[in-house]
Amino acid sequence: MWDGDPHPFLDVWDKTIRTSDVRLKAKINRKKNKLSVEIYIIHDDNLFAKLQEKENKSAIEKATDGLTLEWVRKDKSKRRTNNWIITFKDGVNIDDDAQWEEQHDWMINTMLKMYEAFKIYL
Repeated sequence: MWDGDPHPFLDVWDKTIRTSDVRLKAKINRKKNKLSVEIYIIHDDNLFAKLQEKENKSAIEKATDGLTLEWVRKDKSKRRTNNWIITFKDGVNIDDDAQWEEQHDWMINTMLKMYEAFKIYL
């Protein structure tokens, strides 16, 4: 599902997976030649803390089958916090259409791995 306006450097595919505050996103960053897949948690610090608990975090990282996950917390204001669990694929050439199938396969497979790893905690 497309979410947002077209951007010259960034394409985003976005799927709600729990409530409107928890999203699974795939992004193509044309400017940085980078792909990413993330679990994006809006304003739910308790859920993010639950996911980061040692046992949960370890089980999630194991379930993602070798993906390197970055756990990011960003305060937007005293009342609003956004959190991400994100993985990247660097060094892709977005302009080379011969690589598109491989890039899309990576995003699809990574989204499926992330969803499977997180769904029991959401």
